Amino acid sequence: MPLTAGGSYELPFFQYDKGLGHFRVKVVGSAEIRRRDAWLVDVDTGEGRTVRYHIGKKPADELGSETPQFGQQLGGDSSSLVEP
Repeated sequence: MPLTAGGSYELPFFQYDKGLGHFRVKVVGSAEIRRRDAWLVDVDTGEGRTVRYHIGKKPADELGSETPQFGQQLGGDSSSLVEP
C-alpha cells in the first residue's frame, strides 16, 4: 500500500475469533529509524488500542512497532544468549 504524509486508510481483516473487521490506519509523521527514512503509522484495532508501526519508505518494510506496553525493532545482537 503506498503511504503518503497525512494519509488515512481502512484495511479489512478476518480473524478466526472475531470474523470480519477493519483496521484504521493513519500516517502521523516520519522519522529516521535505524538510519532509514520511515513513516510513523498508527493502527487502531477498534478495541481502544493503537499500535504505532515504523514502516520504511524505500523499501516499504516494517522496521518496528511501539505501544505504551511494549515495542520491537529489527536488528540487535543475540549472540551473547546461551542455550540452556
